[in-house]
Amino acid sequence: MEKFIGFAVIAGMIAIIIATASNVPFLEPRANPPGTNFFSLPDSAYTPTPSPSLRPLTNARDHAGQSSSPPTSSQPSIQESFEERLSRIRTTLRLQKAEARESDPQKEYINVVYQASFFKEEGLPLDMSGWTIENKRGDRFAFGYAANLPYAREPVTLSRLIMPPGSTVHIVTGQSSVGSNFRVNRCAGYFAQFNSFTPSLPQECPRPSEEPAQTNLPDICLDYIESLPRCRIPQNTLLDIGNICRAYITANISYSGCVANHKIDPDFYENEWYVYLARPMELWKDKRETITLRDNQGNLMAELEY
Repeated sequence: MEKFIGFAVIAGMIAIIIATASNVPFLEPRANPPGTNFFSLPDSAYTPTPSPSLRPLTNARDHAGQSSSPPTSSQPSIQESFEERLSRIRTTLRLQKAEARESDPQKEYINVVYQASFFKEEGLPLDMSGWTIENKRGDRFAFGYAANLPYAREPVTLSRLIMPPGSTVHIVTGQSSVGSNFRVNRCAGYFAQFNSFTPSLPQECPRPSEEPAQTNLPDICLDYIESLPRCRIPQNTLLDIGNICRAYITANISYSGCVANHKIDPDFYENEWYVYLARPMELWKDKRETITLRDNQGNLMAELEY
């Protein structure tokens, strides 16, 4: 015990000597926030310098909730950079009223178009997760996440709503026929066989005759497959095509078969999304309406009046 006390005294004296020699005050660590595993220095001891490439899309505020001091003309501020970046993004976003005057919520929709990058040198994706759309009455609704690979009436993984340049988001007032927001892919046209979509889903599925592994199928089967339209599951197959042909059609000529065969194709995903607000009534007025798009911090991103 005496050895331990002596060691502690010596260690304390060494620390005092070092601190005095280097003229650096002691900084007591603050208590860690819940869920963290590190020490933080007091605010007065450390002022972080934000990286220009990591500036948030929010106004800089101090701890008291007041606006930061105005910058000097010799040094750009976070506020200036924020406004500049916000302005660039706004120039690339456009609202289209599309079918905003439609009274049926399943057919009422507007478009958000992301035309290009907010940096001139390169095309960067834009994360619209949590953004909101608002009407003139002040009714505001968040976008939510979307399924990059949707399946009708099956559990799906929802992802952030990240738009590459050249993307269009259809904001539909009503309910989703597939149970979630979703990104369009080459096979999505199969959904339209048994459900209605506004706007209409593109019918650009691969032709049934283009599906793989048809080399060993009999001629009668190949002839039948060549007669099938895109994006349609055959409902009444011919009786004489054989069991092998039927098994091939069941496994390949459907949405799930199409996805299995083509999901790694470079052109599988489209830059088009369907986002549903799940409202039972129309949202937009027929005239004298104002539609407002805001980001997840409440910044005005686009506005449409008609």
